[in-house]
Amino acid sequence: MSLHRADQRRHATRVKLKYLTNFASFQESHHEKVMECMVQLLYDPVPRVQSHAAACLTNFFEGMTRPQLQMYLQPTLNRLFEMLNVICS
Repeated sequence: MSLHRADQRRHATRVKLKYLTNFASFQESHHEKVMECMVQLLYDPVPRVQSHAAACLTNFFEGMTRPQLQMYLQPTLNRLFEMLNVICS
């Protein structure tokens, strides 16, 4: 599989997850798997995939309960700050 094909597959996954984040029942049932995937996408080598994953997290966080959010907030913020440091340096 070419790198281009792999990039397309990751982007398609992110698009599908963004759509699914509009359903609170999905978030309640699958937050662990989705967050694992979204954090992995924040480390993607393609900057566009990273930025779209970060945008998707915004939608997903809106539907999470406070205890759910607290489980993922620190590692997610750490990565977002790393990304911001790269952009600003």
